Amino acid sequence: MNNQSPLLALEPGYELHWYRIERVLGQGAFGITYLAHDINLDRQVAIKEYLPGQFSSRNSDLTVRPTTNEHKEDFEWGLTRFISEARTLTKFEHLNLVRVFNVFEMNKTAYMVMNYEVGKSLQQILKSRKTLSESEIMKILFPLMSGLALMHSKGFVHRDIKPGNIFIRGDGSPVLLDFGSARQTRKSPERDGSEEPQILTTLVSPGFAPIEQYGSKSDRQGPWTDIYGLGATLYRCVTGLMPVAAVDRGEAIVHDMKDPYPAVTEAYQDRYSKKFLAAIDHAMAFKAQDRPQNIAGWRNEFGFSENEPGTLAEPDMQMDTSEASTVKLDSSEQATFKIPAEGTVKTVPLDSEAKTLPLTPAKKPGSLTGNRNLLIAGTAVAVLVLIGAFVLMGGDETEPVTEIPAPEIQTQIPEPEPAEIMAVEEAAPETPEVNTMKQQQIQELLRLAQEDTRALRLTSPKDNNAFDKYLSILSLDENNADAKLGIQSISDKYVALAYGAMDANKLDNAESYLKKASAISPGMQKVATAEAALQAKRAEQKTASEQQKTETVEEPQQTAGTDPAEEPKEEPNEGFWNKVKKWHQEGVERNKQYNKEDSTDERIRRALGGK
Repeated sequence: MNNQSPLLALEPGYELHWYRIERVLGQGAFGITYLAHDINLDRQVAIKEYLPGQFSSRNSDLTVRPTTNEHKEDFEWGLTRFISEARTLTKFEHLNLVRVFNVFEMNKTAYMVMNYEVGKSLQQILKSRKTLSESEIMKILFPLMSGLALMHSKGFVHRDIKPGNIFIRGDGSPVLLDFGSARQTRKSPERDGSEEPQILTTLVSPGFAPIEQYGSKSDRQGPWTDIYGLGATLYRCVTGLMPVAAVDRGEAIVHDMKDPYPAVTEAYQDRYSKKFLAAIDHAMAFKAQDRPQNIAGWRNEFGFSENEPGTLAEPDMQMDTSEASTVKLDSSEQATFKIPAEGTVKTVPLDSEAKTLPLTPAKKPGSLTGNRNLLIAGTAVAVLVLIGAFVLMGGDETEPVTEIPAPEIQTQIPEPEPAEIMAVEEAAPETPEVNTMKQQQIQELLRLAQEDTRALRLTSPKDNNAFDKYLSILSLDENNADAKLGIQSISDKYVALAYGAMDANKLDNAESYLKKASAISPGMQKVATAEAALQAKRAEQKTASEQQKTETVEEPQQTAGTDPAEEPKEEPNEGFWNKVKKWHQEGVERNKQYNKEDSTDERIRRALGGK
């Protein structure tokens, strides 16, 4: 970030109650964060102001207002969520979770007051060290586990765990920063039965966010979501490399390729214990149901019981606090921070490896959309990641605050691709001609995608299938409801194909279809039901096979004088290609049947042999 304050920022010296603004720490899509002085308690704090730049502005009297009447509902909705979630975050009192002290309304907006930490991020340490030893990682891991367990017990998930959001204080203790993505889950004990809370803005950090985080339903997210993020952080500490993005893993699965995640269990046994590595791989499972479901269970995989203390001896990363970088607690909504060091002001990107990318909130089509240039990331989920121009805002990296001996073996970290770092520039308004051309292009892509779906070109051949065309549509219009429904229809079609394959006793084919459906719509109940039907069908097939073996053994024991050749024979089963031909001939009728309300129940009944 440059040294000039954002145009909408409050000036230094301005007082919010008893907090005096000193300077801007950072600005993100939904607010500005300031360094301020608490006059009453004589301490520094960080204050986040709710000021979504895409649809609000500041008046001359410093009040905040929606830019248009059309944005009023969005602004008020976001403001309500900002206040309610901040109030809940004040309840988290834990040494290893950054404190939220207060939230208040002023200037027709709201402000969240948070602790201002001094130290350096784990990301900064890893830039110097590349990798950490197992003992060093453990000393960071278990205190964070303790804090997350408390957070999860209140029904919240952090949803943005990564090295840039883990801060190492001067005494070596870790603290988890940035609750900007924190979200209340559907099963939260704090909920009162009212409408399910929605997050103000949905954020993902590629490589550290699991596949379910690219969707919008909170009931698919839980402790396992944070466990993935923490597991990915451990992967980074062990390998010195960025984890493979979940969307890339999902796309590989959809296109019948091997999961590109490289397991650490075998590759790093010469430096880390097998139990330690196995716990990381377990946390990095692609499907949520295949990961540890809670912190306590995952903790046990490292060889520690729940009754053992959550904090260990101070890590070997002590810092000279006189030279320590000061970084605000909330790092997701800014890419760089002003760091006072030796009397100068520098800018340091906290997390250049994994910028946090904003997703469009799933409130309603057309909500909270901005004028920023958007890119679409290839993904295998129904709601796709819409990559905005969330970027580093200038600045050079500072030298490490402390000298930490490098390990014997270091893994080179690849430099970020140029496409990953873009300058923040407002996109020029679209002209009517450009908008008309875009709509025409979208309509043509929709037509082609529907043709591909009817021809069962769902996810292949590559670059010429319905899935890729729907992605292209979302790159032009991230809120296009037809494209989102189209992607969901692909998942539904794979479920239908799976039931058809089960009817034909092609269980391996059915399993392949369901894997693709699960990759596109992770956690969908329809897929889980079909998977259960497949398991039942496999069990039925196994039983029938065993019975057939028994009959084959007993067959030679025939009555004397009976010619086996003269006994009645069963009709031979139809061959595979005849089944396929029959399936295609009945395609129209199958689609009609599938669209009935009881289609799923009927297919399950048939898959279970009529039961």
